[in-house]
Amino acid sequence: MYKDFGKCIPSIPRKICALPDQKPEMPNFEGLFATNLYWGCSKIRFATLVLAATHLLFILHHSTSNNMITVIIGTNRANSRTSLVAEFVADLLREKAEEPVQVLDLKDLPADFVHAAMYSPEGQSPAVAALQDQYLIGANKWFIVVPEYNGGIPGIFKLFLDACSIREYKATFHGGKKAALVGVASGRSGGLRGMEYMTGFLNYLKINVMPNKLPISTIEKLVTDNQLTDEGTIKVLTQQVEDFLAF
Repeated sequence: MYKDFGKCIPSIPRKICALPDQKPEMPNFEGLFATNLYWGCSKIRFATLVLAATHLLFILHHSTSNNMITVIIGTNRANSRTSLVAEFVADLLREKAEEPVQVLDLKDLPADFVHAAMYSPEGQSPAVAALQDQYLIGANKWFIVVPEYNGGIPGIFKLFLDACSIREYKATFHGGKKAALVGVASGRSGGLRGMEYMTGFLNYLKINVMPNKLPISTIEKLVTDNQLTDEGTIKVLTQQVEDFLAF
């Protein structure tokens, strides 16, 4: 009767089930518990380390991959008033921002980048690709200073963005990038119409444009010996930079 007793209760180890004249052998439950606890804690520790490592890689990637500000001079005209304002803005940003600051001057565009095959990745100018990688993909914030040309903006700026849109489109424009706009004009409008036009296509490209756009009018009266000297303009530009860093 006792021989099959262990079969009746499978959950009890067979060594516990002994004949009446035999001393049962009890398993080492303490050792089994300690072993299971050890492996359980090891798995938990391993999972915790994996999660911590994944989080660290995420932080490092997003903090170093494109954590930069690009100031864009929106014309390829040499010695322009726009470049003077843009360089002034870049100096302000270097003083106030934690991120590195770089300046993209469209006069550095190659003369031969406009051709019929420019709208395919294979036809993109290597010089344009290098500028795209460094100044657009490499930055998560763009501070764009653009002049007013004939009631709008210089076509070279829009053409440059079009030339970049055929390669690495999402890396160039998407991902929550932000932009600030400053218009420069010899007349009274301060490039307002051009900035409104720019806001439309930048929003289409999924770039967040800071709402308060700054028009700078009658630029020739604000400059002395190729230096921005007007106190009022310096004050509003400084405020624009501070607002952008907080945006």
